[in-house]
Amino acid sequence: MHRPPTRFAALALLFLLGLQAQPLAADSGPRLQVCAECYSDAAFQYAAENASLARFPTLVGDDAVYLLNPRSREVRLYSVARWIDEDLTRTGRPMTRETPRAFAGLHRATATRQSGRAEDFEEIQRGLDAAIALAHRAGEGLDFVSVPGLELASAIDLVGPEDSESGLLRIALSNVLATHLNELGDAARQDLHGLSDRAFLALALDASSFPPIRVGFADDTRLRARVEDVRIELLERNMLFFLEVDPSSTQGKNLLGVPQSPGQFSGYSHRGQAATIAALARLARRLGVPVAGEVTGSAACSISCNRAHMNSQCEIDCPVD
Repeated sequence: MHRPPTRFAALALLFLLGLQAQPLAADSGPRLQVCAECYSDAAFQYAAENASLARFPTLVGDDAVYLLNPRSREVRLYSVARWIDEDLTRTGRPMTRETPRAFAGLHRATATRQSGRAEDFEEIQRGLDAAIALAHRAGEGLDFVSVPGLELASAIDLVGPEDSESGLLRIALSNVLATHLNELGDAARQDLHGLSDRAFLALALDASSFPPIRVGFADDTRLRARVEDVRIELLERNMLFFLEVDPSSTQGKNLLGVPQSPGQFSGYSHRGQAATIAALARLARRLGVPVAGEVTGSAACSISCNRAHMNSQCEIDCPVD
């Protein structure tokens, strides 16, 4: 099979790279990148170079990258010089169908820290602080949550199979929490524009920047929900949160754990307020575990289950008035 000469291969590759390597657009704006692990000069420089390469893999020119560390609240500006490493085009290898895939690997970047404009740093800092405050506000959680049209007296009511009432309650609760966070996010963003808004979104659109959301209920039980995704409506400025309720995180007063399957009721026992015992009884029945007795009155009751992995049975004991 005929192969082009080595010199021709190098020239052809440079020509194709020239077609790809257009200058960075002057109006493309600086990139704002969150770097929670940036604490040293080397880490900041490396992050700036990679942020530029990720944004424009095959372009050349000068790029601007702001790096935001939400943990230290530090903001840095870097000018990133982009060029093609022509030495790598002189490899002597023939042009192949795979050659275009290697274009990005021939581009290099060097970041240099810049002083920038004080007013730009102030705007970015304002947006970063607003996003951090939003995450802290979300992490405060909610107490005594109610879901319109559905009975939700305890976090225990959210434990159970997806195709049961508890599965529907988890969906409903995640929607209630999403509405709550949507409102918090929109309020936090209300007075942000330009760089401050972009800095806010750089952090707020990262679901991992939000801590688990604690949700409390009237019987002193609680659980956590996780922010899985954050988006912006295409035609509006509204924020959209998507959450996942974690039933395995259910806890309560003197309640170290809640069974998640029929087998986990084997040998299980708990004594507590009547509302919690009633919720445990509902859970057992949802999972197909027989329960003898009912919760009566408001005094403390207990539930105890025999040790039988496949055929557990539970019994409720409440004081007689």
